[in-house]
Amino acid sequence: VSRQDWMYEVLDSFDAIVRCISQSARLQVECDIVSLRIAQIRGEVKFSNFKAVMLSTLRSLFPEEWGPPYEEAWNWLWSTVERLLRKELKKPRARERLLGRFLGSMEEELADKIREQVYDRFFELAPAGQEYFKQSATRLNYIADRGMELSHDLYKDPCGTVDEITALGLRHVGYSVPVELFEPFVEGWRQVLVELTSDADLVDAFHWSFRLLAQLLVRTIQQGATLVMRAISTNSGPQVRKALSYAPRKKRSLWVLNVTVGSHSISPLLVSIESGNMKAAKAMLQDLMVIRADRARYYYGLNDLFKRHPDMVEILTQTAPELLPTILDGMIWRSRTTVAGRRRVNYYLKHLLVDEEGHFATAMSSVVKLSDPNLAVHPVLETLCDILWTDLVHWRFLRSKLRLLLTTVIFLLGQSVLHHLDGSKANRIATFACRVLIYLYFMVGLIYDRSRHVYQAIKKRHLTAIGGIRVPRKWVEDWQESVSLILTVLLVVMFYMEPVIYCLQSDAGSLTENCDQAKSLQEPYQILSMMAILLQFSLIIDVATISTRLSSWVLLAGHVLPEFVMTCLACAFLILSFSCSVSASSENPEDFDNIVGSMMSFFKLAVSMYPASSFIALEDSILVLFITSCFRLIVIFFLMKLLIAQLTCEYRRIYRLMMGHARLRRMWRICEAMESIHPSRFSKFVEKLRLDDPLDFSEGDHGVSGGIQVWEAANLHPTNVETVKRLGGDPKHPFPLEEELQTEADKCRKVFHLFQKQMKLATKGASVASSMGHTTGLSNSVSTLQSSRSYV
Repeated sequence: VSRQDWMYEVLDSFDAIVRCISQSARLQVECDIVSLRIAQIRGEVKFSNFKAVMLSTLRSLFPEEWGPPYEEAWNWLWSTVERLLRKELKKPRARERLLGRFLGSMEEELADKIREQVYDRFFELAPAGQEYFKQSATRLNYIADRGMELSHDLYKDPCGTVDEITALGLRHVGYSVPVELFEPFVEGWRQVLVELTSDADLVDAFHWSFRLLAQLLVRTIQQGATLVMRAISTNSGPQVRKALSYAPRKKRSLWVLNVTVGSHSISPLLVSIESGNMKAAKAMLQDLMVIRADRARYYYGLNDLFKRHPDMVEILTQTAPELLPTILDGMIWRSRTTVAGRRRVNYYLKHLLVDEEGHFATAMSSVVKLSDPNLAVHPVLETLCDILWTDLVHWRFLRSKLRLLLTTVIFLLGQSVLHHLDGSKANRIATFACRVLIYLYFMVGLIYDRSRHVYQAIKKRHLTAIGGIRVPRKWVEDWQESVSLILTVLLVVMFYMEPVIYCLQSDAGSLTENCDQAKSLQEPYQILSMMAILLQFSLIIDVATISTRLSSWVLLAGHVLPEFVMTCLACAFLILSFSCSVSASSENPEDFDNIVGSMMSFFKLAVSMYPASSFIALEDSILVLFITSCFRLIVIFFLMKLLIAQLTCEYRRIYRLMMGHARLRRMWRICEAMESIHPSRFSKFVEKLRLDDPLDFSEGDHGVSGGIQVWEAANLHPTNVETVKRLGGDPKHPFPLEEELQTEADKCRKVFHLFQKQMKLATKGASVASSMGHTTGLSNSVSTLQSSRSYV
């Protein structure tokens, strides 16, 4: 038996064969697939061996229950399966060779005829098919070519082809393609091949495999066309909720997240998002995020959602960002009751914080990439950000900035303070020591950080092209990284131009920067030093991230800065224009006798630095006085007023979003810091949060796990609505249909059942009253019936 490899092929499909034994068409498809798989294996096939082995196995597994009825049932089952397998067992190899030679030698002219005629014939057989084949001619040709390839691949690799067809059929579920169109489509192919070829065996080989492909597609579509999938095609939220009302309570979330056919499964939620049915997707997300409860347990689809789609936040940021507030709102539960002026609030943010493997989740980085300031101030993201910042990132960030502040102080002492004091030996030694620290500590640290960033960018392929040169993407996206790179280059150049080093190599050999060897380097060194100090102070701006309010102001200033730059460029253009214009005259005052002097004078006029005494000289030249007056009117009364108006409008527009931008900035810093935090430390942080402990909804009411609980002021988010839907009834039955989803027929049916119930009570009350001589029970039943009639 161990050498009979074909038995394993039958055994792999045996479960599917037994399940569909009562469905002849389905059984034929399963047996055809098994015959294709057996045809791939060399060796003799004896079905009697499998029958004997399986029979002995069944007898050993069920020794007490096994008897003649089971024996008869097994013999009937296997004889049916064996007959279907023998029918096609020896044909697949010959069909594969015949179809492979035809497709391999088929000329392009014949292929064009097949592509053109097959759709014409299909539309003749099924005119309704034109409504589903609206693609371009090139797309239809691709479908035809792919159909011929799959018909041959089914012979060569039946397992892989069946999986591919199953996945294709599940995608067609969302397209709402009628399964009645597949049969005329296959028939159209057969008729075209009969007309264009004279080989009956070739037509049989293609038609058999192509028909089997169509049957697999039909089976997949029929099994995958659930109530939810049909409701998705309508893109209607009420229809989706109505379809979900029939789901068992424990499987309600699975109806939204998983449809399985064979070895493949799709997510109706993902299908809805990818197909653009956002109303249906929103309804499914809202249903998943509702907390329901009965006397047995709580039902919350959040865990099932992220178990099925761990990257759901990333998917939504890329394809449907408008659905992100829906999923985030569902992660919040607020109590409608207050205790001592405070309200109990649960934030179910576990899946935004940690993934299934215990690592930091990618949800926050996806939100940062989206760059939506309105989303960044959502309470769930704010709470998550504050927890990470306070417990993990805050002190780490402060330590890095304290190092920057310390090096800035040393930089100032060595470059801007000590050399202005007396030239004593102690000052010279202190200056040299400060510069040594800058070069050996700060410069070397910058070089190491830049090298590490380059290595990580190359390793993770985070590169971008600038002028044909691939550089780390961080150099382009992060302005601080660009500034740090420029500062590193400046410090390296300053180190090679250091005057003190040149003076030490001179004959005097003293710690000074005033020597003949360094005289030519002092001016460029001082210019580089000024630039380095400016860059150093620009890096300190990032310290504002400690406070969201301060950070929001810095970001606000950065957003309005482009308007100021544009005004400065306009002013520079006007200065150049008027300077060239004035220089065209030969009789000008001394301040306007050339272009360079005119530009300096117009610049002083623009910034109100032109001396009042110089205006007297302009009275001798009416033309120059007129031009300068026009310049002042344009710059001061037009450009400056325009700048003020632009800044005001821009400030009002951005002010509402500045806290969101500050939150995004902090999230970006958190994501950057989490890359260097050790996994063990992060694991201890997650354990400290105790995310797996159930959160209370009230005293003694232990609810759903996966979050943290906080107490907030009762007046922040007042509510009197209980967001947990507590429902009665048998936990084994579906949840009752929501009131807003009930149609007139549902309401009439409900009233009819109520009427029948009250009639039984009335009949019972009348019999009791007649036997006891009292009419109390009857009158109560009659009054109940009257109330039911008024409800109708």
